[in-house]
Amino acid sequence: LRRFVTNAEEFRDQLRFTHSVILGSAALAFIDRSLTDWSSPYCVKDLDVFCLKSSFLPMIEYFLTQEGYQIDLERNKVIRYSMGSSHTFNTSIASTMCLKKKIKDETRRVKIVECCEEAKLAFRPITEFHSTIVMNWLTADSITVTYPALTFAHRGIIHPGVYEEGIDGRYIVPNEQSGVRKYRERGYKLQ
Repeated sequence: LRRFVTNAEEFRDQLRFTHSVILGSAALAFIDRSLTDWSSPYCVKDLDVFCLKSSFLPMIEYFLTQEGYQIDLERNKVIRYSMGSSHTFNTSIASTMCLKKKIKDETRRVKIVECCEEAKLAFRPITEFHSTIVMNWLTADSITVTYPALTFAHRGIIHPGVYEEGIDGRYIVPNEQSGVRKYRERGYKLQ
């Protein structure tokens, strides 16, 4: 966590207070330490913090005021998702705010993700992630690996929801292809 936050204990308190979780490659890095080799092109590039609706703005405020991040206008502003949005097939995500902080010659990035109003738990969106490889989460005090046998063997199953039927058969929808490709390049076998 120290790669993205200056005070890990304070950040963990924020996670605890807001019932937020860390998902994506940062959670996977706690299992697969090769993702923390900062000299590797496959290292963790950003921190994805998933929040319930009531915690979205407080978490953004925490990163802006306590951690010195800025809104990343080059990447995007707040993205509001709607069902069938071209940004994601994940119906559990309401919006995302991308933040950045420059440290020496490197830019650190954090994505704060707001879960849909119906979500009662901040890890709900993982059920619609592109593959089982990233269906893990960190809380302030624990880690959950939903498919441990597959994940520890560097194998995963691609979510059927990321496929569409085309003239030439099934294909992965364009907005999910980069995620699948990224983990294949990191050595994971996805089917």
